[in-house]
Amino acid sequence: MECNREEATRAMEIAEEKFSLHDVAGAMKFAMKALNLYPELAGIKQLISVLDIHMAAEDKDLNGEMDYYRILQVDASAEELVIKKQYRKLILMVHPDKNHSIGANGAFNLISEAWALLSDTRKRAMYDQNRRELGKAIDSQKPFEVSSDESTDNGDSDKPFEITSDESTDNEDSDKTQTSWPAGSDSDCCSIEQDKFKEVPTTDMAGPGYGFVPDRKRKLNNDNDRHMAVPDADFYDFDEIRNEDSFEENQIWAVYDDDDGMPRFYARIKKIYSLNPFRVEVTWLEAKHNSDPGLMRWERAGFYKACGEFKFGKGNIIKHVNVFSHVMRWERSKGVLKILPKKGDVWALYKDWSCRWNETTPKKSRHNYEMVEILRESVQGIGFTVAPLAKVEGFTALFHRLQEMEGAPGCCEVAAMEIKNFMRFSHQVPARRLKGNETFNIPRGGCWELDPAALSPRVFQE
Repeated sequence: MECNREEATRAMEIAEEKFSLHDVAGAMKFAMKALNLYPELAGIKQLISVLDIHMAAEDKDLNGEMDYYRILQVDASAEELVIKKQYRKLILMVHPDKNHSIGANGAFNLISEAWALLSDTRKRAMYDQNRRELGKAIDSQKPFEVSSDESTDNGDSDKPFEITSDESTDNEDSDKTQTSWPAGSDSDCCSIEQDKFKEVPTTDMAGPGYGFVPDRKRKLNNDNDRHMAVPDADFYDFDEIRNEDSFEENQIWAVYDDDDGMPRFYARIKKIYSLNPFRVEVTWLEAKHNSDPGLMRWERAGFYKACGEFKFGKGNIIKHVNVFSHVMRWERSKGVLKILPKKGDVWALYKDWSCRWNETTPKKSRHNYEMVEILRESVQGIGFTVAPLAKVEGFTALFHRLQEMEGAPGCCEVAAMEIKNFMRFSHQVPARRLKGNETFNIPRGGCWELDPAALSPRVFQE
Protein backbone atom coordinates (compact mmCIF):
# COMPACT_ATOMS: atom_id res chain seq x y z
CA MET A 1 0.00 0.00 0.00
CA GLU A 2 2.88 2.36 0.81
CA CYS A 3 4.30 1.62 -2.65
CA ASN A 4 1.01 2.69 -4.21
CA ARG A 5 1.11 5.89 -2.22
CA GLU A 6 4.56 6.78 -3.55
CA GLU A 7 3.50 6.04 -7.12
CA ALA A 8 0.33 8.08 -6.65
CA THR A 9 2.31 11.00 -5.25
CA ARG A 10 4.61 10.92 -8.25
CA ALA A 11 1.63 10.72 -10.63
CA MET A 12 0.08 13.74 -8.92
CA GLU A 13 3.34 15.68 -9.29
CA ILE A 14 3.40 14.84 -13.01
CA ALA A 15 -0.22 16.00 -13.29
CA GLU A 16 0.75 19.35 -11.79
CA GLU A 17 3.71 19.63 -14.17
CA LYS A 18 1.44 18.85 -17.12
CA PHE A 19 -1.02 21.53 -16.06
CA SER A 20 1.76 24.12 -15.74
CA LEU A 21 2.62 23.33 -19.38
CA HIS A 22 -1.02 23.93 -20.41
CA ASP A 23 -1.61 20.22 -21.02
CA VAL A 24 -4.90 19.89 -19.15
CA ALA A 25 -5.82 16.54 -20.69
CA GLY A 26 -2.43 15.10 -19.74
CA ALA A 27 -2.81 16.49 -16.23
CA MET A 28 -6.20 14.83 -15.84
CA LYS A 29 -4.80 11.52 -17.08
CA PHE A 30 -2.12 11.41 -14.37
CA ALA A 31 -4.46 12.80 -11.70
CA MET A 32 -6.90 9.95 -12.35
CA LYS A 33 -4.00 7.51 -12.22
CA ALA A 34 -3.02 8.89 -8.81
CA LEU A 35 -6.61 8.58 -7.59
CA ASN A 36 -6.83 4.97 -8.70
CA LEU A 37 -3.51 4.11 -7.09
CA TYR A 38 -4.25 5.74 -3.74
CA PRO A 39 -7.72 7.31 -3.31
CA GLU A 40 -6.81 8.73 0.12
CA LEU A 41 -3.90 10.79 -1.29
CA ALA A 42 -4.09 14.29 0.15
CA GLY A 43 -5.34 16.88 -2.33
CA ILE A 44 -5.96 14.54 -5.25
CA LYS A 45 -9.75 14.91 -5.26
CA GLN A 46 -9.45 18.68 -5.01
CA LEU A 47 -7.05 18.66 -7.95
CA ILE A 48 -9.44 16.59 -10.06
CA SER A 49 -12.32 18.95 -9.30
CA VAL A 50 -10.17 21.85 -10.54
CA LEU A 51 -9.09 19.97 -13.66
CA ASP A 52 -12.73 19.15 -14.45
CA ILE A 53 -13.43 22.87 -14.75
CA HIS A 54 -10.39 23.54 -16.91
CA MET A 55 -11.20 20.55 -19.15
CA ALA A 56 -14.67 21.96 -19.70
CA ALA A 57 -13.23 25.39 -20.55
CA GLU A 58 -10.81 23.86 -23.06
CA ASP A 59 -13.64 22.33 -25.11
CA LYS A 60 -14.62 25.36 -27.17
CA ASP A 61 -17.07 25.47 -30.05
CA LEU A 62 -16.13 26.39 -33.62
CA ASN A 63 -16.40 30.09 -32.76
CA GLY A 64 -13.91 29.70 -29.94
CA GLU A 65 -16.58 30.18 -27.27
CA MET A 66 -16.57 28.25 -23.99
CA ASP A 67 -19.48 26.00 -23.03
CA TYR A 68 -20.63 27.68 -19.82
CA TYR A 69 -23.19 24.97 -19.14
CA ARG A 70 -20.47 22.38 -19.21
CA ILE A 71 -18.28 24.48 -16.91
CA LEU A 72 -21.09 24.56 -14.33
CA GLN A 73 -21.87 20.89 -15.09
CA VAL A 74 -25.56 21.50 -15.76
CA ASP A 75 -27.86 20.79 -18.67
CA ALA A 76 -28.58 23.63 -21.11
CA SER A 77 -32.28 23.39 -20.20
CA ALA A 78 -31.63 23.65 -16.45
CA GLU A 79 -33.73 26.13 -14.50
CA GLU A 80 -32.16 29.12 -12.78
CA LEU A 81 -32.52 27.57 -9.32
CA VAL A 82 -30.65 24.43 -10.40
CA ILE A 83 -27.87 26.50 -11.94
CA LYS A 84 -27.59 28.64 -8.82
CA LYS A 85 -27.34 25.59 -6.57
CA GLN A 86 -24.64 24.03 -8.77
CA TYR A 87 -22.71 27.32 -8.89
CA ARG A 88 -22.60 27.52 -5.08
CA LYS A 89 -21.45 23.91 -4.85
CA LEU A 90 -18.61 24.34 -7.35
CA ILE A 91 -17.47 27.76 -6.16
CA LEU A 92 -16.98 26.37 -2.64
CA MET A 93 -15.22 23.30 -4.00
CA VAL A 94 -12.54 25.25 -5.90
CA HIS A 95 -12.30 28.40 -3.78
CA PRO A 96 -8.55 29.16 -3.43
CA ASP A 97 -8.94 29.60 0.34
CA LYS A 98 -10.00 25.95 0.66
CA ASN A 99 -8.59 24.34 -2.46
CA HIS A 100 -4.83 24.85 -2.74
CA SER A 101 -4.44 22.84 -5.95
CA ILE A 102 -2.64 24.28 -8.95
CA GLY A 103 -5.16 26.02 -11.16
CA ALA A 104 -7.74 26.54 -8.41
CA ASN A 105 -7.76 30.30 -8.91
CA GLY A 106 -8.32 29.87 -12.63
CA ALA A 107 -11.15 27.41 -12.05
CA PHE A 108 -12.72 29.84 -9.58
CA ASN A 109 -12.64 32.59 -12.20
CA LEU A 110 -14.12 30.31 -14.88
CA ILE A 111 -17.03 29.35 -12.64
CA SER A 112 -17.62 33.00 -11.76
CA GLU A 113 -17.58 33.93 -15.44
CA ALA A 114 -20.07 31.18 -16.29
CA TRP A 115 -22.38 32.23 -13.45
CA ALA A 116 -22.21 35.91 -14.43
CA LEU A 117 -23.53 35.05 -17.88
CA LEU A 118 -26.06 32.32 -17.09
CA SER A 119 -27.56 34.20 -14.14
CA ASP A 120 -28.34 37.18 -16.37
CA THR A 121 -31.61 36.44 -18.20
CA ARG A 122 -30.82 38.64 -21.21
CA LYS A 123 -27.23 37.44 -21.62
CA ARG A 124 -28.28 33.80 -21.27
CA ALA A 125 -30.98 34.22 -23.92
CA MET A 126 -28.48 35.69 -26.37
CA TYR A 127 -25.95 32.95 -25.54
CA ASP A 128 -28.56 30.21 -26.10
CA GLN A 129 -29.56 31.77 -29.41
CA ASN A 130 -25.95 31.76 -30.61
CA ARG A 131 -25.61 28.12 -29.56
CA ARG A 132 -28.72 27.15 -31.53
CA GLU A 133 -27.53 28.96 -34.65
CA LEU A 134 -24.11 27.32 -34.41
CA GLY A 135 -25.77 23.92 -33.96
CA LYS A 136 -27.76 24.42 -37.15
CA ALA A 137 -24.61 25.40 -39.02
CA ILE A 138 -22.79 22.29 -37.82
CA ASP A 139 -25.67 20.00 -38.75
CA SER A 140 -25.76 21.39 -42.28
CA GLN A 141 -22.03 21.21 -42.85
CA LYS A 142 -19.99 18.03 -42.44
CA PRO A 143 -16.21 18.21 -41.98
CA PHE A 144 -14.31 18.38 -45.27
CA GLU A 145 -12.63 15.03 -45.81
CA VAL A 146 -10.75 13.27 -48.57
CA SER A 147 -10.11 9.57 -48.09
CA SER A 148 -6.60 8.28 -48.61
CA ASP A 149 -7.57 6.20 -51.62
CA GLU A 150 -8.93 9.14 -53.63
CA SER A 151 -6.86 9.67 -56.76
CA THR A 152 -5.63 13.08 -57.91
CA ASP A 153 -4.81 11.94 -61.41
CA ASN A 154 -8.16 12.37 -63.09
CA GLY A 155 -9.80 15.59 -64.15
CA ASP A 156 -13.08 15.26 -62.28
CA SER A 157 -14.53 18.67 -61.60
CA ASP A 158 -15.53 17.75 -58.07
CA LYS A 159 -11.97 17.10 -56.95
CA PRO A 160 -10.87 19.60 -54.28
CA PHE A 161 -7.49 20.34 -55.88
CA GLU A 162 -7.42 22.52 -58.93
CA ILE A 163 -4.91 24.75 -60.69
CA THR A 164 -6.72 27.87 -61.82
CA SER A 165 -6.07 29.41 -65.19
CA ASP A 166 -3.80 32.11 -63.84
CA GLU A 167 -1.70 29.54 -61.95
CA SER A 168 -1.22 27.02 -64.76
CA THR A 169 2.32 26.33 -65.91
CA ASP A 170 1.35 24.77 -69.22
CA ASN A 171 1.54 28.06 -71.11
CA GLU A 172 5.08 29.25 -71.64
CA ASP A 173 3.97 32.87 -71.46
CA SER A 174 2.24 32.36 -68.13
CA ASP A 175 5.12 30.98 -66.09
CA LYS A 176 6.79 34.34 -65.63
CA THR A 177 5.12 37.57 -64.58
CA GLN A 178 6.59 41.00 -63.98
CA THR A 179 5.72 42.64 -60.69
CA SER A 180 7.01 46.02 -59.52
CA TRP A 181 7.86 46.96 -55.97
CA PRO A 182 5.33 49.31 -54.39
CA ALA A 183 6.25 52.97 -54.22
CA GLY A 184 8.23 53.87 -51.13
CA SER A 185 9.52 50.33 -50.57
CA ASP A 186 12.71 49.80 -48.62
CA SER A 187 14.27 48.33 -51.75
CA ASP A 188 14.92 50.10 -55.02
CA CYS A 189 11.95 49.94 -57.38
CA CYS A 190 12.53 47.16 -59.85
CA SER A 191 10.74 44.30 -61.52
CA ILE A 192 11.46 40.81 -60.28
CA GLU A 193 10.58 37.55 -61.96
CA GLN A 194 8.16 35.50 -59.88
CA ASP A 195 8.68 31.82 -59.20
CA LYS A 196 6.64 29.34 -61.19
CA PHE A 197 3.57 28.09 -59.43
CA LYS A 198 4.33 24.98 -57.39
CA GLU A 199 1.71 22.28 -57.25
CA VAL A 200 0.61 21.24 -53.80
CA PRO A 201 -1.10 17.99 -52.91
CA THR A 202 -4.71 17.19 -52.50
CA THR A 203 -5.24 16.73 -48.76
CA ASP A 204 -8.18 16.41 -46.44
CA MET A 205 -7.74 19.75 -44.81
CA ALA A 206 -7.80 23.50 -45.24
CA GLY A 207 -5.96 25.83 -42.93
CA PRO A 208 -6.74 29.34 -41.70
CA GLY A 209 -6.54 30.66 -45.24
CA TYR A 210 -8.78 27.80 -46.39
CA GLY A 211 -6.32 26.78 -49.06
CA PHE A 212 -4.72 23.36 -49.40
CA VAL A 213 -1.71 22.38 -47.35
CA PRO A 214 1.48 20.88 -48.78
CA ASP A 215 2.04 17.33 -47.59
CA ARG A 216 5.80 17.12 -47.09
CA LYS A 217 7.12 13.72 -48.13
CA ARG A 218 10.61 12.32 -48.41
CA LYS A 219 10.31 11.16 -52.00
CA LEU A 220 8.14 11.58 -55.03
CA ASN A 221 6.39 8.27 -55.58
CA ASN A 222 5.77 8.82 -59.29
CA ASP A 223 5.56 11.52 -61.92
CA ASN A 224 1.96 12.29 -61.03
CA ASP A 225 2.58 12.66 -57.28
CA ARG A 226 1.83 16.19 -56.14
CA HIS A 227 3.90 15.96 -52.95
CA MET A 228 6.97 18.11 -52.45
CA ALA A 229 10.30 16.31 -52.32
CA VAL A 230 12.29 16.98 -49.14
CA PRO A 231 15.91 15.82 -48.75
CA ASP A 232 17.04 13.97 -45.63
CA ALA A 233 19.08 15.76 -43.00
CA ASP A 234 22.65 14.54 -42.56
CA PHE A 235 22.49 13.56 -38.88
CA TYR A 236 19.00 13.71 -37.36
CA ASP A 237 15.77 12.15 -38.58
CA PHE A 238 13.23 14.95 -38.07
CA ASP A 239 10.36 12.63 -38.93
CA GLU A 240 10.77 11.25 -35.39
CA ILE A 241 9.29 14.44 -33.94
CA ARG A 242 6.09 14.08 -35.97
CA ASN A 243 5.27 10.41 -36.10
CA GLU A 244 1.83 9.21 -35.06
CA ASP A 245 2.92 8.44 -31.49
CA SER A 246 3.93 12.08 -30.97
CA PHE A 247 0.33 13.31 -30.94
CA GLU A 248 -1.64 14.12 -27.80
CA GLU A 249 -4.88 16.00 -27.34
CA ASN A 250 -4.59 19.74 -26.62
CA GLN A 251 -1.19 20.05 -28.24
CA ILE A 252 -0.73 22.90 -30.71
CA TRP A 253 1.06 21.87 -33.89
CA ALA A 254 2.60 23.91 -36.68
CA VAL A 255 1.18 22.85 -40.04
CA TYR A 256 2.59 23.43 -43.53
CA ASP A 257 0.77 26.29 -45.23
CA ASP A 258 -0.69 26.80 -48.70
CA ASP A 259 1.78 29.52 -49.76
CA ASP A 260 5.22 27.96 -50.12
CA GLY A 261 4.77 25.01 -47.77
CA MET A 262 6.39 26.50 -44.66
CA PRO A 263 4.92 25.62 -41.20
CA ARG A 264 2.88 28.81 -40.56
CA PHE A 265 -0.55 27.37 -39.78
CA TYR A 266 -1.33 26.36 -36.19
CA ALA A 267 -3.79 23.68 -35.14
CA ARG A 268 -4.87 22.45 -31.74
CA ILE A 269 -5.42 18.70 -31.49
CA LYS A 270 -8.97 18.63 -30.19
CA LYS A 271 -9.62 14.89 -30.39
CA ILE A 272 -7.65 11.82 -31.47
CA TYR A 273 -9.93 9.23 -33.03
CA SER A 274 -7.13 6.83 -34.00
CA LEU A 275 -3.40 6.88 -34.71
CA ASN A 276 -3.34 3.94 -37.09
CA PRO A 277 -5.01 4.78 -39.37
CA PHE A 278 -4.33 8.41 -38.51
CA ARG A 279 -7.48 10.45 -37.85
CA VAL A 280 -7.63 13.54 -35.62
CA GLU A 281 -9.95 16.47 -35.17
CA VAL A 282 -8.30 19.89 -34.99
CA THR A 283 -9.29 23.46 -34.21
CA TRP A 284 -7.41 26.06 -36.23
CA LEU A 285 -5.80 29.07 -34.60
CA GLU A 286 -6.60 32.41 -36.19
CA ALA A 287 -4.64 35.63 -35.83
CA LYS A 288 -6.03 38.08 -33.31
CA HIS A 289 -5.33 41.48 -34.86
CA ASN A 290 -7.04 43.71 -32.23
CA SER A 291 -8.03 46.11 -35.04
CA ASP A 292 -4.36 46.85 -35.73
CA PRO A 293 -4.34 48.40 -39.24
CA GLY A 294 -0.84 47.16 -40.06
CA LEU A 295 -1.68 43.55 -39.27
CA MET A 296 -5.01 43.78 -41.08
CA ARG A 297 -3.24 45.03 -44.23
CA TRP A 298 -0.66 42.27 -43.83
CA GLU A 299 -3.37 39.60 -43.76
CA ARG A 300 -5.28 41.10 -46.68
CA ALA A 301 -2.05 40.95 -48.70
CA GLY A 302 -1.96 37.18 -48.24
CA PHE A 303 0.63 36.91 -45.46
CA TYR A 304 0.20 34.76 -42.36
CA LYS A 305 0.94 35.87 -38.82
CA ALA A 306 3.48 33.51 -37.24
CA CYS A 307 3.77 34.90 -33.71
CA GLY A 308 1.75 37.03 -31.36
CA GLU A 309 -1.84 36.58 -30.18
CA PHE A 310 -4.27 34.00 -31.57
CA LYS A 311 -7.80 32.76 -31.01
CA PHE A 312 -9.57 29.50 -31.80
CA GLY A 313 -11.29 29.34 -35.18
CA LYS A 314 -12.92 26.66 -37.26
CA GLY A 315 -12.14 22.96 -37.12
CA ASN A 316 -12.10 19.83 -39.26
CA ILE A 317 -10.81 16.27 -39.57
CA ILE A 318 -7.26 15.42 -40.70
CA LYS A 319 -6.24 11.98 -41.90
CA HIS A 320 -2.64 12.58 -43.06
CA VAL A 321 0.15 12.94 -40.50
CA ASN A 322 2.57 14.42 -43.06
CA VAL A 323 0.89 17.83 -43.05
CA PHE A 324 2.15 18.41 -39.49
CA SER A 325 5.61 19.85 -38.81
CA HIS A 326 6.24 20.15 -35.05
CA VAL A 327 4.70 20.95 -31.66
CA MET A 328 4.65 24.65 -30.73
CA ARG A 329 5.25 26.11 -27.29
CA TRP A 330 2.47 28.48 -26.27
CA GLU A 331 1.01 30.30 -23.32
CA ARG A 332 -2.41 31.58 -22.34
CA SER A 333 -2.93 35.07 -20.95
CA LYS A 334 -6.37 36.53 -20.16
CA GLY A 335 -8.09 34.08 -22.47
CA VAL A 336 -5.73 34.78 -25.39
CA LEU A 337 -3.27 32.26 -26.84
CA LYS A 338 0.24 33.58 -27.37
CA ILE A 339 2.94 32.03 -29.55
CA LEU A 340 6.26 33.84 -29.30
CA PRO A 341 9.86 33.00 -30.22
CA LYS A 342 11.69 31.57 -27.22
CA LYS A 343 15.37 31.65 -26.32
CA GLY A 344 17.16 28.80 -28.06
CA ASP A 345 14.59 28.54 -30.88
CA VAL A 346 15.53 28.86 -34.53
CA TRP A 347 13.24 31.00 -36.69
CA ALA A 348 13.17 32.09 -40.30
CA LEU A 349 12.99 35.84 -40.91
CA TYR A 350 11.86 37.45 -44.15
CA LYS A 351 15.24 38.48 -45.50
CA ASP A 352 14.22 41.67 -47.33
CA TRP A 353 11.25 42.44 -45.10
CA SER A 354 9.54 45.79 -45.36
CA CYS A 355 6.49 47.12 -43.57
CA ARG A 356 5.35 48.27 -47.01
CA TRP A 357 5.03 44.76 -48.38
CA ASN A 358 1.63 44.08 -49.92
CA GLU A 359 -0.10 41.80 -52.43
CA THR A 360 2.17 43.06 -55.25
CA THR A 361 5.39 42.01 -53.50
CA PRO A 362 7.14 39.42 -55.69
CA LYS A 363 7.24 35.80 -54.53
CA LYS A 364 11.03 35.73 -54.86
CA SER A 365 11.15 38.30 -52.07
CA ARG A 366 8.31 36.84 -50.01
CA HIS A 367 9.97 33.41 -50.06
CA ASN A 368 13.52 34.54 -49.31
CA TYR A 369 14.53 33.87 -45.71
CA GLU A 370 17.43 34.14 -43.31
CA MET A 371 17.80 31.79 -40.35
CA VAL A 372 18.37 33.16 -36.86
CA GLU A 373 18.80 31.80 -33.36
CA ILE A 374 16.83 33.56 -30.62
CA LEU A 375 19.29 34.81 -28.00
CA ARG A 376 16.94 36.98 -25.94
CA GLU A 377 13.17 36.98 -25.79
CA SER A 378 11.02 40.08 -26.01
CA VAL A 379 10.36 41.49 -22.54
CA GLN A 380 7.97 44.43 -22.16
CA GLY A 381 8.57 45.63 -25.69
CA ILE A 382 12.39 45.59 -25.56
CA GLY A 383 12.64 43.41 -28.65
CA PHE A 384 14.24 40.14 -29.62
CA THR A 385 17.99 39.66 -29.89
CA VAL A 386 18.85 37.19 -32.60
CA ALA A 387 22.05 35.75 -34.06
CA PRO A 388 22.12 35.22 -37.85
CA LEU A 389 22.94 31.69 -38.96
CA ALA A 390 24.90 30.80 -42.10
CA LYS A 391 24.75 27.52 -43.97
CA VAL A 392 27.78 25.23 -43.73
CA GLU A 393 28.99 24.11 -47.14
CA GLY A 394 28.95 20.42 -47.89
CA PHE A 395 25.90 19.62 -45.73
CA THR A 396 22.19 19.51 -46.44
CA ALA A 397 20.87 21.74 -43.65
CA LEU A 398 23.73 22.52 -41.27
CA PHE A 399 23.96 26.12 -40.00
CA HIS A 400 26.29 27.97 -37.63
CA ARG A 401 26.39 31.44 -36.09
CA LEU A 402 28.08 34.20 -38.01
CA GLN A 403 29.37 35.48 -34.68
CA GLU A 404 29.88 33.04 -31.80
CA MET A 405 29.73 35.59 -28.97
CA GLU A 406 26.31 36.80 -27.85
CA GLY A 407 26.12 40.55 -28.22
CA ALA A 408 28.82 40.53 -30.92
CA PRO A 409 28.43 42.65 -34.10
CA GLY A 410 26.89 39.66 -35.84
CA CYS A 411 23.83 39.86 -33.60
CA CYS A 412 20.93 42.04 -34.67
CA GLU A 413 17.81 43.50 -33.09
CA VAL A 414 14.33 42.74 -34.34
CA ALA A 415 12.35 45.64 -32.88
CA ALA A 416 9.19 44.64 -31.05
CA MET A 417 7.94 48.06 -30.07
CA GLU A 418 5.15 47.86 -32.64
CA ILE A 419 3.12 44.79 -33.48
CA LYS A 420 3.89 45.07 -37.18
CA ASN A 421 7.51 44.24 -36.51
CA PHE A 422 6.48 40.79 -35.32
CA MET A 423 5.57 40.30 -38.96
CA ARG A 424 9.23 39.90 -39.86
CA PHE A 425 9.11 36.41 -38.36
CA SER A 426 8.08 33.95 -41.05
CA HIS A 427 8.03 30.61 -39.19
CA GLN A 428 9.78 28.51 -36.57
CA VAL A 429 12.22 25.90 -37.89
CA PRO A 430 12.71 22.64 -35.95
CA ALA A 431 16.40 22.40 -35.08
CA ARG A 432 18.89 20.23 -33.21
CA ARG A 433 22.19 21.50 -31.85
CA LEU A 434 25.11 19.23 -32.70
CA LYS A 435 27.87 18.47 -30.25
CA GLY A 436 30.63 19.08 -32.79
CA ASN A 437 32.10 15.59 -32.80
CA GLU A 438 29.71 14.07 -35.35
CA THR A 439 32.22 14.41 -38.19
CA PHE A 440 35.62 15.97 -38.76
CA ASN A 441 34.63 19.03 -40.83
CA ILE A 442 31.99 20.63 -38.59
CA PRO A 443 32.94 24.21 -37.59
CA ARG A 444 34.04 24.74 -34.01
CA GLY A 445 31.61 26.29 -31.58
CA GLY A 446 28.69 24.04 -32.40
CA CYS A 447 26.16 24.00 -35.20
CA TRP A 448 22.44 23.70 -35.72
CA GLU A 449 20.97 21.06 -37.99
CA LEU A 450 17.68 22.40 -39.30
CA ASP A 451 14.66 20.47 -40.49
CA PRO A 452 14.85 20.43 -44.32
CA ALA A 453 11.04 20.32 -44.52
CA ALA A 454 10.90 23.84 -43.01
CA LEU A 455 13.49 25.32 -45.36
CA SER A 456 12.99 26.93 -48.74
CA PRO A 457 14.02 24.73 -51.70
CA ARG A 458 16.52 27.41 -52.73
CA VAL A 459 18.59 26.49 -49.62
CA PHE A 460 19.46 23.16 -51.26
CA GLN A 461 20.35 24.85 -54.55
CA GLU A 462 22.94 27.19 -53.03
